Parts: sequence; structure tokens; C-alpha cells
Amino acid sequence: MRRSALCLAAGNADAESEEFESAQEVRISALDVKESGRRSRYGRYRLIGLGFLAIPIAILTLFTVGEGIGGESGWWGHLIQLAIGLGLAAGAWFAPKLGGSVLIGAGIVFSGMMLGTNQEWASKLSAIAILFVPLIVAGVLFRLAALEEPLGASNVE
Repeated sequence: MRRSALCLAAGNADAESEEFESAQEVRISALDVKESGRRSRYGRYRLIGLGFLAIPIAILTLFTVGEGIGGESGWWGHLIQLAIGLGLAAGAWFAPKLGGSVLIGAGIVFSGMMLGTNQEWASKLSAIAILFVPLIVAGVLFRLAALEEPLGASNVE
């Protein structure tokens, strides 16, 4: 500040404006650092969510390939489930708020449907734990990513 007063007193307004611009740049770069920290948390939640979605997608891929190679007719059903899982993952990546909500809802609905089948309880609970709980966890993570999302980072609500 003392230097600014001296520059003005000497009639050197250019030095004053350069100092003001450099102070503005420092302030803007500090905001960028704060914003990039927020973006990294946002991206971290999304990546961890995709990691959880990779679990049922990998299992369904193994089922689809295994049954397809084995000549069984059930591989089409797993292929449809796989396509739905990939669609949910893409939707959650591009619209984390809506996609996270859909993932949570899908995990709950599919778990309820599995509980209504005639399989043994061990089979039901293992299928829910492997295929549907990761959907719910990923949905929660994508919802957290939407809360941490910087302003204007997503166009879809």
C-alpha cells in the first residue's frame, strides 16, 4: 500500500494498475486452487461410484460370456441386464444427481424382486449382496458427487 501511495504521488498510475492487476491474479489463482480441490473430491466420488458399478457389470459379463460359450440359452437375459447396467452407469456419470437417484431406486427395486423369487435364502442374499448393493452404494456416491459438484459443471439436473 505504501508503494501504491508513492506511485500515485509521483504520478505513476501505470505502476498502480500493474500492482492492482497482480493482486487480482493472486486472488483469482487462490480461487482456482480452492475450486480444483472441490473438483477433485467431485471426481473422486464419481470414480469410486464407477468402481462399485464395475462389480455387477463384471459379474454379468462373466455370466454372459460363460453361458454364451457353453451354449446355454440364458445368456440373452444376462446380456440385457448388462446393457441396463452399462446404461445406468453412463447416465450416472453424465448426470450424477439423477443417475444416483435412479441407481438407488433400481438397487432397491431389484433387491425386492430378488426376495420374491423361489430360490434359497443363501442364493437370494448373495445375489443381492453381489449385484444390487453395489448399485445402491454407487447411487449414494453419485449423489454425493452431485452435492460437491462445482457450479455449472453439469448441464443435466
